Amino acid sequence: MSRILVALALAAAACAADPQFVFDMTMADGSGDKPMIVAWIEKADGTFVRTVQMFSKDKKYFKDMETWEAARTGKADPGFDAAVGATLAYGQHKVVKLSAKDVLADGYVLRIEQRKDKGGWYKKFKAPLTANWPGLTLEGKNAGYFAKLVITIER
Repeated sequence: MSRILVALALAAAACAADPQFVFDMTMADGSGDKPMIVAWIEKADGTFVRTVQMFSKDKKYFKDMETWEAARTGKADPGFDAAVGATLAYGQHKVVKLSAKDVLADGYVLRIEQRKDKGGWYKKFKAPLTANWPGLTLEGKNAGYFAKLVITIER
């Protein structure tokens, strides 16, 4: 009987865990400055909710991420509100898990902006989220500075 109770407790704990975005990223080959990347959540009407992750060599350059900066400027506190990671190197592969708590529902959108000094600027990526969002894969021209980006949900 105690084994059954332990199994049920473990199953309940697993179900209660907050979902996470799993970003499986492979950067394209390139040279020069490494790209800055920001992922954030906003409501379908464009209202900023929260920054999910920022990758860059220096926070001071994030003001150049115009779409993200415009989305978040309504905040009274100009400080950053996310985990900041090292800039991803060209050709590097990395897997990052980030909180998806309270945003896997209709009415939320995942946004990603990428920019490189004196390089391309990819700002139009949007993925509407739902409770059962299956994730996505971006490759080639649609992926910007990523050779491949796979986002899944870990529940």
